[in-house]
Amino acid sequence: SLGDIKTMAGAKHTIELTQVDDVKVFANFRGGWLNPVEGEPLPADERRVRLTPFGMADLPKESPIRVEWLNNPPNFGSWNAGQAVSWDLRLTQGGAYAASAMYATANEGAAFELTLDGKPVLAKPSPSTGDWQKYDTVDLGVVQIPAGAHRLTLTWNVDRKTDAGNLRDLRLDKAPAGH
Repeated sequence: SLGDIKTMAGAKHTIELTQVDDVKVFANFRGGWLNPVEGEPLPADERRVRLTPFGMADLPKESPIRVEWLNNPPNFGSWNAGQAVSWDLRLTQGGAYAASAMYATANEGAAFELTLDGKPVLAKPSPSTGDWQKYDTVDLGVVQIPAGAHRLTLTWNVDRKTDAGNLRDLRLDKAPAGH
């Protein structure tokens, strides 16, 4: 059993089963099911939020960004300068989160900008990783995210018109008290 999952009627839900590290291993999975249960569900674990193609907001039709579903794990590719990906996020408690992005790029002079509900909150250079498929992680900083519903947007700025790089995920880890 994976545990209890509380769902809301009429909401879009995605359940992602994935490995917790980047080790290439093989596993068989035949299927699964959800059963309604009685009683109160366990509270959501908001210590780590991993934002991937599975939970993103719809991309605008004119966006060049494409999800490369055949990569394991999938990533965002075909970024052009100034293009963005967004996620709708709902936190029950909120707090300070250390944000980091796992990415690959052969470009120098690129930078990520993170906005929360349309307001810039973090910006950080994304140095070249040396190759389009060689991934590294950049710490973007700590952002305060209050409880409630929010739109988190990551923009990748680069000093050329095309080919910013590939983004595997954006991670939010609950920061220690005092941030």
